[in-house]
Amino acid sequence: MEQTTLKYLRVLIPGLTFYLGVFPFVKYYFGDSYHIESLDFAYVTVFSLLAGAIYYQIDLQYLIIQPSRYFIHKNILNRLIAIYGKTVGSSQKTFLEKNEKYRHVFYHLNDSDESLKRKTNNVYFNGIFWTSSADLLVLSIIFWAFYKWAFPQVTDSALFSDLFLSLAMLSLVLHLLSVRRHIKLSNDQLGFIEIYKKTEVVKDFDAILQQMP
Repeated sequence: MEQTTLKYLRVLIPGLTFYLGVFPFVKYYFGDSYHIESLDFAYVTVFSLLAGAIYYQIDLQYLIIQPSRYFIHKNILNRLIAIYGKTVGSSQKTFLEKNEKYRHVFYHLNDSDESLKRKTNNVYFNGIFWTSSADLLVLSIIFWAFYKWAFPQVTDSALFSDLFLSLAMLSLVLHLLSVRRHIKLSNDQLGFIEIYKKTEVVKDFDAILQQMP
């Protein structure tokens, strides 16, 4: 799947989730005036993209993505240090972590080799599940609280709050599974790097560590 399509989905999916979340509220208060059930698909898409774009800029998914990203990047750093093969002290490791230059090494290697590029496509595809599950988790919790506590007077609010709570739990499971698969796919890339790109890792890490004050 092309990166452009993946980026589009990363905006559209939370936007559609937001649309579905506000639908019962808008129908309850304004449905008779606007007949939102009959909205054209194009209007729904435009609304979802706008809502998704605003959500993307607010970056609420950071609350979920940041902890899981820590484990993914930690694994990459540890594997690259193992591939490097030289002794890396705690201060050197802290330097690599703080500046995240090890990630530049990793991504450069992936972008410069056709075999690694094909493996990277699998990572990008899994990234949709990783980020979208985080979006669904955040928005589901918001709408669960919205219908349970803020607007319990909305028709079938108890049903909607339960549905969003169930969606939140399912999203959490999907997110954990996607993180696990992300690490597995990264290890597949790193296994290739260990066999065919070790010299480049050693050269790049030597250059980075020489920049330490």
